[in-house]
Amino acid sequence: MIHFRQIDTSHTLFLQDIREETVNSLSLEVMQAGPVGEPHDLKLARGTIEGVTRINSTSKSGAYKVVFDSYVCYKVLNESYSSPSHPHEVFTGNLFRIYTKSDYLDQISIDTCACDGYPGPLRHYCLICADHIIDVVTDQPPEITLLDSRGT
Repeated sequence: MIHFRQIDTSHTLFLQDIREETVNSLSLEVMQAGPVGEPHDLKLARGTIEGVTRINSTSKSGAYKVVFDSYVCYKVLNESYSSPSHPHEVFTGNLFRIYTKSDYLDQISIDTCACDGYPGPLRHYCLICADHIIDVVTDQPPEITLLDSRGT
């Protein structure tokens, strides 16, 4: 559970890799990131944004592998098109959320035969990364491994 907290309390996450290492399993690698360098002004065509700071991984950033041995469904969303969670959704976490009630779980119950009876009680896990939002519905918690001991 300690790696879950380390991932969840990160400033920012970057998705480094996503793959199915075996049939119907999902492996994600994420890297922590944070502000790097001094704030500066960013000039745009129609104005300036003041006090911006680059977000990057550094030699002190932690890397994690998150493996779902099986899943009912997963999706990867371009973060630019995401919308905030709705007030009726119930979750814990920040960048690594566990939903017990979500629109995605509701959609899975409509689109599939998966339910709490088969394959078992379903949970919706969500990793919120810069550029990507990864949603996974499964009846099993993921296995999380620290890939790099430099973690922040």
